[in-house]
Amino acid sequence: MKIIVKKYFPCCTILSLVLIISACTEKEEIDLKIKNIPEEINSHFVFSQINNKLYYSSNKENLFNIYELGLTHKLEKSIKLQTNLEQDVFVRSVSQDGNYLSFVSDDNGNQIYDIFIYKLKDHKAFNITKSPTIDDGNPVFSPKHNIVAFLSSGRLRLFDVEQRKFLYKSERIFKSFSWSENGDLVFLEDSDSDIWMMEVGKFSYNKIWSSPSKSYVPKMFDNKNEILSFISDHSGISSIYKLNILSKETLDSITFDSDIYSPSLKSNKIVEFRMNTKGSILDYSLNSKGELRKQIPQKNGVSYQFYSNDSLRINLFAGIDLPKHFLINGESYPEKSKEELEQEDSCSEIQPFITDEGVYHYLFLPKHKKIKGWVVWLHGGPHEQISPRYNVLMNYINKAGWGIIALNYLGSTGMGNSFEMRNIEDSKLKLDLQIDDISKNINSVKEKLKIEDEKFVILGVSYGAKLAHSYLKEYPNSVSKIIDFSGLPLFNTASDFNFSDKDFLFISGIKDFALNDLKINMIDNYQRESYVELLILKNEGHYIRRRNSLTKSINKIIKFLEN
Repeated sequence: MKIIVKKYFPCCTILSLVLIISACTEKEEIDLKIKNIPEEINSHFVFSQINNKLYYSSNKENLFNIYELGLTHKLEKSIKLQTNLEQDVFVRSVSQDGNYLSFVSDDNGNQIYDIFIYKLKDHKAFNITKSPTIDDGNPVFSPKHNIVAFLSSGRLRLFDVEQRKFLYKSERIFKSFSWSENGDLVFLEDSDSDIWMMEVGKFSYNKIWSSPSKSYVPKMFDNKNEILSFISDHSGISSIYKLNILSKETLDSITFDSDIYSPSLKSNKIVEFRMNTKGSILDYSLNSKGELRKQIPQKNGVSYQFYSNDSLRINLFAGIDLPKHFLINGESYPEKSKEELEQEDSCSEIQPFITDEGVYHYLFLPKHKKIKGWVVWLHGGPHEQISPRYNVLMNYINKAGWGIIALNYLGSTGMGNSFEMRNIEDSKLKLDLQIDDISKNINSVKEKLKIEDEKFVILGVSYGAKLAHSYLKEYPNSVSKIIDFSGLPLFNTASDFNFSDKDFLFISGIKDFALNDLKINMIDNYQRESYVELLILKNEGHYIRRRNSLTKSINKIIKFLEN
């Protein structure tokens, strides 16, 4: 870990600041009052019907490792697979014969992935890409052969696992892909959002659908017989379209007032999908009569992924009271001990507040405690969103007695391209509109909660930190402290702003691409007049996710709030 707690003075130069950041691996200076935080499960799992086993990644032992969970009975314990890699690894797919897994490593923490194949029988992994500076995307096994397909900087590549050799690399650049149901075809989306069909073996391409306009969200495909379903938001909102791949005829579409994702075609003409509704993302099905049914009993939360067949339904779900966990046919799986449940117990009470435009924002309130003060939470992206689900950082901020105002500002997902401002290319205009929107929503909450003349702490994550610094410049009298969590640097951070009455906490991974010259210059400008603290985390990049790093961050944030 890299940790510094320091009061900076005007004599500190940018060079000395860089040296301080570089030197802070040497010792740890944080008193860990909070130690046993819940494990985090990665948002993607795979299921092998042949093995009747589920594979997922978790930071249970600090690093993200791959775990195997048998579904024979509920009391089975997950088993860690030995990859012999001292880096975060994330499972991506399982071969049709159940013999192999594909997984990716993220050594630099910035989602630039290398691809590995894991042989389950021998418990051995081998690397097939060895290109740590190139994003090799999402390696997916063919439903028919032990061949892995993935996009390497947009180019489709096919790798034969048994022969351990590459079969193909495309000249064309693509955004997303999927295998056909029988593994003879690959469907691909190009940079214009058009869909192509490639015949495996012949490597010939045929355009089967032309997008009326550009789509921003990458296609999510599913294929059954001659029907291809896919997600497209070219109409302004993410909808499901059905295409006959033989006649190239668009059959129909499924559109609601909210974005929908992850289409899954069933043999009885039912389509299952996830839908963003009232801030939650839940599973639904639509039959041939147009009847919409919710597939899980939970009313609020986030379904990250689902798998279903005639007798089994698996959900990876996070609710208000529990972190991400598996629901097997509606029941939590596996069973957890009393100690584990106490460790995951939520300290948050979540209340929505809805604007006149119908946008859902959330108050995360401490249970059974008087509120000490308020933290405004600005999520990253900007094309992400706050949902009514367990968040480990928010949970411990609530546990310490602080209320959180979590905003889905302009640019957040779930409500279509217009709200996401997809058509606005001027970054300054977009930023100005977002700051106005944040100010309006903060004032609405102050009126709702009858808060008068209180200064807020603003916690911004990634792009949200950029917004936090911008908001501070426009409304300095409304802010007492800024917590910059993996923040993107703000341009034009002139040193003539006087924030001598503000405190700043910067948390970043040492490998974070955003911890660049601009960011260091920004920190240097602030520290000339203000109180600045740094927490720089060893072996982390932009996405801070290891359990020890999150534990350090939580303790640092709580201490910073209390001082």
